[in-house]
Amino acid sequence: AATLCPIGPVNTPADGKKKISHAVKKVASHLQNTAEVSRNYYIHPIIIETYQENKLIPHFENIYKNYSREKAEVTRAELATLSLLRKFS
Repeated sequence: AATLCPIGPVNTPADGKKKISHAVKKVASHLQNTAEVSRNYYIHPIIIETYQENKLIPHFENIYKNYSREKAEVTRAELATLSLLRKFS
C-alpha cells in the first residue's frame, strides 16, 4: 500500500493497471520473489481495489496527517494499512 501512494492517483483504468503493475514489481523485487507470487500471496486484494477506486491515497494521507509518533506502537504506514483493511474489508 505504501508503495502505491507515491505513484499517485489513478486517472484511467489503463493508467491504474500500469501503476499497479509497477508497484507489484517493486514489491516483488523487495521480497525477492516474482510479481505473480507477490500479488497472489503478499498483497491483499483490498489494497489493489481501494487504489483503483482512488480511496487508498486519501486514506493514507488522513492517517499520516493525524499520526503521532510518540503515542504509536506501529509505523504510520502499518497503521494506515491496518486501518484500511479494517475499514474496507
